[in-house]
Amino acid sequence: MFGNHARIACGLKYFWMNFLGPGAQVRVLRWLSRADGLRTTVHFNRAISDFRKVLLILPERPFELILVQKSIVALKQHHENMVVEVIAETGGKDIIRSNPYIDGCVFYRASEFYYNHPSFRELLYTLKARRYDACFLFNRDKNPLHLFLMAHSGATLRAGFTGRDFSPFINLSIRPRDASVYEGDRYESMFRALGVKITRSRLKWNIAKNMDKDVEALLVQAGYKIGRPLVGIDVSPSMSGREFPPDLLKGLIREVAGMNNAEIILFHSRGRDGGVIKKLSFSDRNVVNIPEDSISFASAFVCKCDLIIALNNLIYQLAVMMDRPAVGLFESAEVGRWARIEAGRFESVCANKLKAIELKEIVEKAKKALTPAPAVTE
Repeated sequence: MFGNHARIACGLKYFWMNFLGPGAQVRVLRWLSRADGLRTTVHFNRAISDFRKVLLILPERPFELILVQKSIVALKQHHENMVVEVIAETGGKDIIRSNPYIDGCVFYRASEFYYNHPSFRELLYTLKARRYDACFLFNRDKNPLHLFLMAHSGATLRAGFTGRDFSPFINLSIRPRDASVYEGDRYESMFRALGVKITRSRLKWNIAKNMDKDVEALLVQAGYKIGRPLVGIDVSPSMSGREFPPDLLKGLIREVAGMNNAEIILFHSRGRDGGVIKKLSFSDRNVVNIPEDSISFASAFVCKCDLIIALNNLIYQLAVMMDRPAVGLFESAEVGRWARIEAGRFESVCANKLKAIELKEIVEKAKKALTPAPAVTE
């Protein structure tokens, strides 16, 4: 109905905004927010050194939300006394609440994220009351209402990724060098401009003890013998909807079974999809459900695995974030943006199409990841 235009308004009074092009929508929001009053002269270095209360507007898609977490940790470690608060869609609640470095959060529902919606107005009132020193726009979708939120944050320093003129909403524009750069690095570059160093060490993450016990119970129920290396194979589709090729999966199960005395557990993270389970009946294995909307549970499960093999999806990104060995299977068009490469730790196998991926290459990289590092002797 609206073509490529973002639906940004509800109610008869403002419904006409939905029919405007992106540029016109930004101009209207600039007028409605009185954003021209934000035009102030800011000393860049002073603004960076002085901010202590920060607002981050986060992506809505879960796998992108995962990629932002290390940047949040690095910002908090850069200034231990800094207050870091976030705005996120309700679907990201479990991810946000699992991150111990986030001091506060405001959630909204995508179904209520419209100009003139009562819940959106309440969100604006909340922001006005808090007053931030800096605001960072990590959400890169086409909805200009995120710019409107920046205007109401009261922040002097407002940074975001943009190739267009979003002034005065944004006064610090971050432009990554290449559109094909790894998405994790893209998000991290937002803070590198401020002198924040991104750590490659494993994150401290809130995993409740009851989640650990629940995962152990699930593994025992699935027949896993505790104490043996565990290879988790995620049979969920990729973020672009590509399915795990059945012939590739058959060969992978055959080759990995018993490798380094390891056991295999097949799991699915997109809800109880009976169609997918039925397609995997050839394996004679139970397919465990790991709900992706429960990041605490998924994190505890990933931590139990000695290796994760997955398509380009949420669980793969979560394994990388949790610093667990992973082999990601990618189509060539997506590997540069979404694969994290670290020899022997985070490996990727790609081809023009998933069905063309070589089984032998996956097996070789899986063996490397499962081979214990040689003991260091003094």
